[in-house]
Amino acid sequence: MARELTPEDLQLKLKLDAQAQLSDVDKKLVHDMDLLEPFGHKNKQPNFYIKDVTLTQKPTLLKDLHVKCQVFADGMIKPLIFFNRPELFEAFMAQDNEPFDIAANVTQNYWNGRTNIELLGIDVAGLKK
Repeated sequence: MARELTPEDLQLKLKLDAQAQLSDVDKKLVHDMDLLEPFGHKNKQPNFYIKDVTLTQKPTLLKDLHVKCQVFADGMIKPLIFFNRPELFEAFMAQDNEPFDIAANVTQNYWNGRTNIELLGIDVAGLKK
């Protein structure tokens, strides 16, 4: 028996491994994730779902491709970058102080002799249209 595709069947699906609070994104989490390495095709890096974050300042558009911003929740501020997602820039500019949700990977950025824990954005939900 043939089955018809529904619009939902054609929607891209994103697998999220765990919900996290922004306050969970710390050196201990990065250390624990190091124990799961190496990440690759059969062992994907965990995707985290973080609810109700707000922007602390207006986003920056880097090289007309990448959106960088800082998000706040749970008393914490973390950098967040979306690579190759320039379409998010205007939506973030219009967001004001409204909360939204993100799907992200947690990573360490080594630059200028400093190590920072950052969020690599995968997708976002709840932005103003």
